[in-house]
Amino acid sequence: MTKKLKNTETEAALPSAAILAAFGVVEVEGPTEKIDTLLAAVGRAVPTYQAHRARFLALPGFDAASCDALPALTTELAAAEKAWRLCRQAKMESDRTSLRKEAEALRGAVLTAGRFLFRRPADAAHLAKVNYIAEGDDLPDLIQDRTDCAELIDAHPELGPLLASALKGTPDAAARARELHDLLLTRSEPVDADAKKRARDQAAKALVLVLTELRAAAQFVFRDEPTNLRDFRHPTTVAKTRKPKTPA
Repeated sequence: MTKKLKNTETEAALPSAAILAAFGVVEVEGPTEKIDTLLAAVGRAVPTYQAHRARFLALPGFDAASCDALPALTTELAAAEKAWRLCRQAKMESDRTSLRKEAEALRGAVLTAGRFLFRRPADAAHLAKVNYIAEGDDLPDLIQDRTDCAELIDAHPELGPLLASALKGTPDAAARARELHDLLLTRSEPVDADAKKRARDQAAKALVLVLTELRAAAQFVFRDEPTNLRDFRHPTTVAKTRKPKTPA
């Protein structure tokens, strides 16, 4: 029998570890579904559940505490998946040298474009931000510069065309700057890839357990309401139940 968590506990007190313990799960394997699919499924189900929560609570033995924790589990899984993805991407890069060279090239392009764009006296304040990015040349400075560059590009879209010309093959310089920040940070610190994978798998397993609980309850609560029930079905099931479009 599945143990129930106390309904008085808050979402913050229901991380994946607590959920797995409550369900009696000891060993965790990797998810069988894509993480994006799981997150999307929860995104559809939670609003409908919250809107009809009182009806779910009327079910005997319904695990409301676990289901109320779905938003927190979603946040945990999304963060764990991002950390695992960055870890894998960093490992797939040839080495940190290639990342550093790209980061230095992007910083150089931002400095050159910024000094041209803000060359007039009226733009002295903006030029000062550009010159601030130029200070420092060690790895911690380079990592911080990725965020500074991204913020400068976001604040001055007119830098876009200049950077697109200087950085061929990099259509979104701000996004790449942030990505390089995360990759360089990942490569500059000791990384336990197995630990990050375990964290991702644990969060995914907990979310699947709770989502399964919620779907089972929804089958009863919305047994005569196909529109509401659709929010709890597996994406492949929803696709199969949709009527084919009538040929024009």
